[in-house]
Amino acid sequence: MKSLILYIVCLLLSYSSLADTGGYIAASAVFTNNISLAGSNPKGQGFGADKIDAFIYSNWNVSSSTIRAGIGLRDEPGLDAGKLEIRYLLWDIPYNIENGNVGIRIGRVPHNLGYFNKLRNNPREGEFIYLPAGIYREQFKWLAMSGDGIQVYLNKGLTESSDISIYSTFAKPSLDHGQEILAGHTNDLNSGILPGKDSWVKTFNIEYSYSNITLHYDYTYLDWKFLGNRLYGPFMLPDGDLGTKVHTIGLRYYCTEDFDITTEYLQVDRVGNTWEAIKQRQQMAGALGHPEGYVLSIRKRFGDDLQVTLSTTRYSASSADKYGRKLSSFSGIPAKYFYTTSNSISTNYKLTNSWSIRNEYTQGRGIDSFVVGVQDASAEEHWKYFATQLIYSF
Repeated sequence: MKSLILYIVCLLLSYSSLADTGGYIAASAVFTNNISLAGSNPKGQGFGADKIDAFIYSNWNVSSSTIRAGIGLRDEPGLDAGKLEIRYLLWDIPYNIENGNVGIRIGRVPHNLGYFNKLRNNPREGEFIYLPAGIYREQFKWLAMSGDGIQVYLNKGLTESSDISIYSTFAKPSLDHGQEILAGHTNDLNSGILPGKDSWVKTFNIEYSYSNITLHYDYTYLDWKFLGNRLYGPFMLPDGDLGTKVHTIGLRYYCTEDFDITTEYLQVDRVGNTWEAIKQRQQMAGALGHPEGYVLSIRKRFGDDLQVTLSTTRYSASSADKYGRKLSSFSGIPAKYFYTTSNSISTNYKLTNSWSIRNEYTQGRGIDSFVVGVQDASAEEHWKYFATQLIYSF
């Protein structure tokens, strides 16, 4: 069935003369020290030059509605290499109101989560090759992109200088990337986490813009199921739910037309009987708190072709244990797996109307957001990487 759907989408996309069509092909080279960045060398060190990402989209107007489709092909070492995927495929039915519209989308719908997540399928305009780890865990990028279900929305201009957008989504996780989701959620591919038929993603997003300021709040609820027989430190966890509520608050301030500042803060609330067992263990260790993270980004544009971005980010598995020392003492797991901090500089330069190149250098400490697969005790707490990406857009 999935192959048939992909065939139909590819067939529709081939009729580009009948639709609004575009896309990109991006090839990346990544140099790291002893960490396993998604898309870099699977051994976590040296050179990983075979990170490829391609994407094409089309929009067809059908009466007063629109069919939107976007498919991608990526090749990243260790992460379902060479997979063709439907990133979104939906029927968008809008209804015009005064100074805006309301509508419903049905199908594989995109999640509007965070400022930077929205540009995952538009690298020519994006600031980062790897999104800031304090907010956007690399292993969750496909889960954060879309889900199969329904989305309702409102876009409305309030005054000449202000407007508001609201999106609400109820969807099943896209399981095209199940292995990647498992790795990102547990650092253990055999953990028993099941993003299966009983798992759901619910999101609510509101964004308000006034003059040169944009504010947003995103709420995401991930409803996971868990099969037990897994140790958390010296304790066995029970079967049950791993409900995760993620709150993200962000502000973007356009100081001038060419200079802006963006900050986002993330807090995670955990519900369900399996999480309660984990929180009891954390309380015994004196480290009971919620996971949280933030990113602060400053971007400067130089003319129409070059933009430079400086960013700093932080993520902690517990707000009561910033560097994971208490959790490490309790669980026996090295503290480096319970937090991440990083600082980076990124550039995006448009070579021509179709070609652009991005470069990114990042230094960090702690590897909570970066480890892919089973935890490797040899991974270094202090790490760095350099990535370069050549993009062709059409």
